Amino acid sequence: MIQKVEFEPAIILHRKPYKETSLLVDLLTLNYGRIALVANGARKSRDKAGLLQPFQMLSVSWKSRSDLGTLTQVELMSALVEDGDLGMDFPWVKRLQGSRLYCGLYLNELIIRCIQRVQAIDGLFQLYCHSLELLQSDIEEAVVLRSFEWQLIRLLGYGVSLNQTRNGIDIEPDKYYYYHVGHGIDETTSSSPQAVSGAALLEFHCGQWHKAEFAKDARQLTWQALQPFIGDKPFASRRLYQGLLQQQKSIKIF
Repeated sequence: MIQKVEFEPAIILHRKPYKETSLLVDLLTLNYGRIALVANGARKSRDKAGLLQPFQMLSVSWKSRSDLGTLTQVELMSALVEDGDLGMDFPWVKRLQGSRLYCGLYLNELIIRCIQRVQAIDGLFQLYCHSLELLQSDIEEAVVLRSFEWQLIRLLGYGVSLNQTRNGIDIEPDKYYYYHVGHGIDETTSSSPQAVSGAALLEFHCGQWHKAEFAKDARQLTWQALQPFIGDKPFASRRLYQGLLQQQKSIKIF
């Protein structure tokens, strides 16, 4: 049975050449989750190729028989769309530069690794759009990434309470813990390579990811939780980001 979808809000996560003249594009959509479409002849059309770029809101139509569909129409999301429909102003295009561009590409890679095709997850599209908006603000990049990672983990059903262990024991600020995937928070020693301080967990429980003294703990916690989804394959965006850091002599954040 052929499925046909029209005028669906979507944002390009990734694209690559497909056959001689086409593109294979990964998109995050409002109602259908992450999808993959073949854009026939897109490499021969400057207009179509120009639209199929990351970080801009599109209206897309497609048809499919499986988890790989065919793009039938694409255009920039119209300014006529009611603001209340998505809670955003249109036209919606995010121009990320420098390290923030690589952070945005990291979010894209993370979604592709964690979300299966045609896996609709309520709230993910809004979370992603909001995070791109934050990357264009003055908020520190690391804060945006850690917040996105943890909220993604929760949307995937693996979020746990950060003020109690999995046995219901209150977290103590002067002790150390680790995230036991699929179970919750367990106590450990300060010498453990997985250790996250209790003081940090209590801050994260309150949604506070911005304190510099807990930056390492935040990265440790979210990477422990994401490991089953992302595996050991390096992130291309991380390699690019680290190259930029070597030039700027900055601190890595992912």
